[in-house]
Amino acid sequence: MFWKKKKHPAPAAEMKTPAAGPSGSTGTTVIAENYTLKGRMHGQGPVEVQGRMEGELDVEGRVLISANASMQGEIKAEVLEIGGKVEGHLDVSRQLQLGPTSSFEGKAAAARIVMAEGACLNGDVCMKA
Repeated sequence: MFWKKKKHPAPAAEMKTPAAGPSGSTGTTVIAENYTLKGRMHGQGPVEVQGRMEGELDVEGRVLISANASMQGEIKAEVLEIGGKVEGHLDVSRQLQLGPTSSFEGKAAAARIVMAEGACLNGDVCMKA
């Protein structure tokens, strides 16, 4: 009784976290429809913009700009799917996808570009190797 050591929970830094997905993330970061985010956002894992963002978005993973959403600034991502309106500079390491309701104006560099009928593209596009 007195000679037994008490079991203490592990400190927060040593506690196990949920298993991460392939990009190292455990979930999707969402900027909701009724929100505006101004500034710089950097991270790993999927991001979905449903509202409005102004600034820089630097993501190691997939970014989705929803049909009713808008983004003004710079986006750096592995995969970028645009359904809404985007103005600025894009640097996409794998695939840029412009959906049927998308509108893009600016400069884009991507390894692969997929463009649906109805998409609007106004700017410079550079294919990366």
